[in-house]
Amino acid sequence: MHIVLEMKLKYFFTILYMAALTGFMACSPYQKLLKSDDVALKFQKAEEYYNKKDHQRVLPLLEDLLTYYRGTAQAEKIYYMMADTYYKMGNYQLASYQFKTFVDAYPFSQYAEEALYLYAYSLFSDSPNKDLDQANTVNAINAFNLFINKYPESNRIEESNKNIDDLKAKLENKAIENAMLYYQIRNYKSAVWALRHVANQYPASKEREKIEYYIVKSSYLLAEKSVETKKRERYLNTIQYYNEFREHYPTSVYDADLLRMYKDANYQVDKLNFKRS
Repeated sequence: MHIVLEMKLKYFFTILYMAALTGFMACSPYQKLLKSDDVALKFQKAEEYYNKKDHQRVLPLLEDLLTYYRGTAQAEKIYYMMADTYYKMGNYQLASYQFKTFVDAYPFSQYAEEALYLYAYSLFSDSPNKDLDQANTVNAINAFNLFINKYPESNRIEESNKNIDDLKAKLENKAIENAMLYYQIRNYKSAVWALRHVANQYPASKEREKIEYYIVKSSYLLAEKSVETKKRERYLNTIQYYNEFREHYPTSVYDADLLRMYKDANYQVDKLNFKRS
């Protein structure tokens, strides 16, 4: 709901901005054109301004033309030009909305392939940094996948796959950061769960060694701070996570700390077993 409201506000201020610029236009023929009832001339001039990338002049004309041509064959091109103008102005929220609307309304248009790609790329361009909510990042990945599936012969497949990789890397970094936050605030039980989830979700991660190290360390610190009745089970978990780490990394930059925790975990289990016997 917040995103929809933000998009509506951006739309409102964009139109307000266009209206203000229109008021200051020195070119009186343009003012007369806006007030004119000659829609054919308006359409012709809108195409001219669009081809010249004169975004300030073309948008008011396109808005006006839609009221005349909505539901007609001309509306297809008007909708596309409007979406593309927002895209070229860098207003990616409105561009993605308009391109998606266009693709849904005109799936067989000559502009459909371009519009679907630019819908995905607008979401990609509007994807926030990893510190913010990543809903748009997920939407961009889905949009690029839709484009790849629909147009497998497109010359933009390689670029789309690269964009997907970049977006997934952002999600991965966000997930690692979130998991490590539990470790930093000493919530070791949640850290173990979150880090294991990240390791399963991103098995090919470049940070895999670090993730698995902190699984062992979080588990060890959890066991160390546990009540007596839970220590044995949790030290055994630490030993298990250590063995899983060794399966993937026989040698590691973390060897010294890992070996220390592994030896102490075994010692603590032996001590607790002796107490129970």
